This record gives sequence, structure tokens and C-alpha cells, in this order.
Amino acid sequence: MNNKLRPILYRCPPDQYEDLQRIKSLTKKSINSMLIESTRKLIKENLQVISDERRKRNTLLDMTSPV
Repeated sequence: MNNKLRPILYRCPPDQYEDLQRIKSLTKKSINSMLIESTRKLIKENLQVISDERRKRNTLLDMTSPV
């Protein structure tokens, strides 16, 4: 896998930007690092859901397939 960072343009609504600025001042983290952290959490959660669905589907297929 290529480890180069990819620039992403993001149109942030003003209220969300204000919230990010507040969090930034509280945590001393950059907005970029907060976005990366959030993205990692989102990917992890969604991969878990995908994995669970695949497991259920395979279980159902195994139950219904002829032996």
C-alpha cells in the first residue's frame, strides 16, 4: 500500500467548523489530526458491520446448502 497522504478538499459548514475550533482549543489537537482520528474510527466501525453481515450471510448459506 502506498503511504502517501492524499489531499482532500472538504466544505465544512460554519457551525461544524466552529465546533471543530472549540474542540481544537480544548484538546490542543489540529483539525487535521481530529479528522484523521474520526476517519479511522468510521472505517473501523463500518468494516466491522461489513464483516458481521458477511459472516451472517455465510452462516445462512451454510445452513441452507445441501450436504
